[in-house]
Amino acid sequence: MIARLYVDNYKCLSNFECRFGHINLMLGANGSGKSTVFDVLRGVRAVVTGTSPISLFRESTLTRWQKRDAQTVELEIAGGGGIYQYHLEVEHEIGQNKQRIQLESVKYDGGLIYRAELGETHLFRDDYSEGPIISGDWTRSSLPFLGPRHDNTRITWFKDWFRQKLLCLQIDPVNVKAIADEAEPVLDAHALNYVGWYRHRVSTDMSATIDLYNALKEMYEEFRGLTLEQEGGSAQHLFARLGVKEEQKGRPEFVRYSFGEFSEGERALVILYTLLQLVGDPETTLCLDEPDNFLSLSEIQPWLLRLREAVDSSGSQSLLISHHPELINNLAPRCGLVFERRQNGPARVRPFDAGTRDGALTPSEVVARGWE
Repeated sequence: MIARLYVDNYKCLSNFECRFGHINLMLGANGSGKSTVFDVLRGVRAVVTGTSPISLFRESTLTRWQKRDAQTVELEIAGGGGIYQYHLEVEHEIGQNKQRIQLESVKYDGGLIYRAELGETHLFRDDYSEGPIISGDWTRSSLPFLGPRHDNTRITWFKDWFRQKLLCLQIDPVNVKAIADEAEPVLDAHALNYVGWYRHRVSTDMSATIDLYNALKEMYEEFRGLTLEQEGGSAQHLFARLGVKEEQKGRPEFVRYSFGEFSEGERALVILYTLLQLVGDPETTLCLDEPDNFLSLSEIQPWLLRLREAVDSSGSQSLLISHHPELINNLAPRCGLVFERRQNGPARVRPFDAGTRDGALTPSEVVARGWE
């Protein structure tokens, strides 16, 4: 799980620090920096996994009111039996939109296991002894190109965590495709490749398939499951089988619907319930931006309760951004983080505190009145 994030000189995050628990609700006005935190996490993930060079930290992301040409990101990640500390410094050539990695390092329980500086990468073994030195490319991290080594298993765990265990999503059910040409191991930032990811991650896991079936059966009284069917070549099409009660026959007639025929809200719900299957893994960090979009109150509440139960029982992590009253009332008193910006300045974060109001107002009402 992510224990600490420090960011300097990235958009509205200047000398910004935030500590997280197993579950947190990030709330605050629009433009206060909540989604920017997720942008940073996606950027670091892209650097570490090699899905994109450091151009995600482009010049336009520099804090506008500062004149410095370097950005800094630090992450503390609890997992793999210890604490990982990641440090990244990106240097910009102002006016040229060019970036390079000035410094990148990974520590495990305080001991150095990777360091790249000025294009030279130093590797260290699990016992912290010095390993090989290799030349690198200043415009990208060397981490994606390091293969598994028996004497540096910690770096392998670190990279795998970013690739497989960290998900930062803002679900866009409108544009999700119902057909996937291939199985996809990674869910993209808007879950547009959900079917390909479902094909890779869930359909081959019997326990996850059963759990998802049981969850969706509570939503649809005559739900009979999701199936993948060949569409031609390697493509597969996701269908749902549902019962429709025929009044004349007095019993349900089972029909199938393409995932693409579901409403946007139904697609979002299926994706959200599928994600719950991941939260049972204690090493998973699930970041969701406005998961309540497209959902009714009666739909978001049971999903939220299941999420809390899953995080509490497994010890995984979920970071949520929402303005929804149900999420505020449920999560803010226990684990709310309030983001604030004054006069378009740097973002700051503090714990939620509804104050003492004799229980007359709910947390969401306190927020709505601007009293928090």
